[in-house]
Amino acid sequence: LDMDVELGAEEVDLRFMGRSPIAQGTFTYDRHFDDRYFTRYDTSRTRVLAVDGASRPVLLQLRWGEGRIVVCSVPLAFTNHHLLKGGNARFMAGALSLLSPLPVLWDEHYKLGRQGDSSPMRYILSQPPLRWAWYLTLVLVVVFLVVRARREQRAIPIVLPPRNASRDQVHTV
Repeated sequence: LDMDVELGAEEVDLRFMGRSPIAQGTFTYDRHFDDRYFTRYDTSRTRVLAVDGASRPVLLQLRWGEGRIVVCSVPLAFTNHHLLKGGNARFMAGALSLLSPLPVLWDEHYKLGRQGDSSPMRYILSQPPLRWAWYLTLVLVVVFLVVRARREQRAIPIVLPPRNASRDQVHTV
């Protein structure tokens, strides 16, 4: 499978196709919805289920062994934001209706947690000695800031009590 993308499309229309489409109508997606579509696939084992406005395939069903794989090139169509717009919930329901009641294998390779694996902080916090060093450093920085703030406060001036002038006059007389 090869994919291509058309960036910056303001609006993307998706529709199901076939003799008896899963859901009728055109589903419009907007707001930073990149139009991704499949460019090359094995037509002997692949069925195109949905296309974009330019009739480029976006939802494919591949026969694989005794099962099938449903691949969608526009995952943003399944987000909460687009689900609430217009009748787009019917597109999602139609696409998910292709899944059989048998166990589903879900690919989570590109989830945010997977991207975090390469961060230096994740590695530091995964190693107990480095984690202790990190937390100790944070505590020392906080202590340093508190002590430094106390030492560099403005000096509080000594205020003498007001003089009692009537008492001084009585002592003079």
